[in-house]
Amino acid sequence: MKSTRRQTLRNILAGAALAAAPWIPALADNYPSRPIRVIVPYPAGGGTDIIGRLVSAQLSQRWGRA
Repeated sequence: MKSTRRQTLRNILAGAALAAAPWIPALADNYPSRPIRVIVPYPAGGGTDIIGRLVSAQLSQRWGRA
């Protein structure tokens, strides 16, 4: 009976490893691989707009995007 439990556990772990395998190459991609758009749902020139522009500029600089 113990061997059946071990075999079941082994099968579950093998299935989990196989399910995760396709995602491993995707983790190697540089993030972000394309431009990110920051949407601020308030009018231009307001305080929220200014903060949004400052944050997006810092993120661009930190991520090495122009």
